[in-house]
Amino acid sequence: MYATRNAHLPMGTARWMTVLVLALALAMLLFTATVGADPADRPPRLLPPDMETLARPMESVDPVAGAQTTTDATAYQQMMQLMQAVELLRQGGDAKVALDAWRTVSLAGEAEVWRHVVLGALHLRAGEVDEAAAALTTAQVVEPGNPVAHYLMGVVRLQQAVQVHGSPLDTPSKQLLVYYSSGSSATLSPPTKCAEYRAAAARELTAAVESTAELDMSNHLAPWEMVTPPPHEMTMPLVSPTVADALESLDLLNYRGNSHYLLGRLKMARGELTSAETHFDAARKTQLPMGGSFESLGDKYNANSAYRDAARAYLKSASGQAEWTRPTLKAMECLRKALWNVDS
Repeated sequence: MYATRNAHLPMGTARWMTVLVLALALAMLLFTATVGADPADRPPRLLPPDMETLARPMESVDPVAGAQTTTDATAYQQMMQLMQAVELLRQGGDAKVALDAWRTVSLAGEAEVWRHVVLGALHLRAGEVDEAAAALTTAQVVEPGNPVAHYLMGVVRLQQAVQVHGSPLDTPSKQLLVYYSSGSSATLSPPTKCAEYRAAAARELTAAVESTAELDMSNHLAPWEMVTPPPHEMTMPLVSPTVADALESLDLLNYRGNSHYLLGRLKMARGELTSAETHFDAARKTQLPMGGSFESLGDKYNANSAYRDAARAYLKSASGQAEWTRPTLKAMECLRKALWNVDS
């Protein structure tokens, strides 16, 4: 019948179409038989050639490759105490409690400097400026050139300037300066003593930004990188906190940016406006919000009739804060003065 219906087709074409129809019918028959068959009736498939290897139990591996580990029960307890001490920094609660914890934690020999850096920062948080200075002096003896110790010592010197003569900065940052009142610096007249402290602060902050010391933030604070629990305790291994963990908990990771910021404020207070702008630029590169500082700098330039410099500072301020209208209008006014040489 198929041949009769398709007699008009060439003989070769008809033959090929017949073969194609038969092949499709055979494929449908095989598919139907396979789908409807009981899985138990199907022939077993061959296993992969590497199945024996894949089926072997996994070998016991160290969770931290190459880590220095211990199973000592005392070490486990000491690691727990160190982790709790870092958590106290992160919580930012009572500085006295954190101070007690950090005085007694067990640290690796090369990490001892960070005990004194943390103690200095905590004393500053508690408003204990003299104690902070003592702790940071020890840190600088243990590791000369440590940039974080230099930065914090710079903050200490600014605090001491505050003690004797108010704020050494035009607009002090409450995040960086903790006000503290003490009569321990009354041996010299306040202006003289304040100038000494400001100069000392500038030296320390400059040392922080110019330090060539490369801090390895991944260094472990504990004598061991990892401590596994005693066999009878069903707990997870403890991995030592790192330098970055401690500094992040104290908001000190951007010590360079903060150092540039404070140097800029000091330079601006002394009238060294070009140097102040350089430090503000460096601070902004570290993602510090500098809109307000650039606007204050623009006001200083404007007061000195440096209108082009003022316009530049105002435009930097406008690009660095949500409220950009005011500094932009100030920049336009300064450009008008600069172009027309009108002082109004």
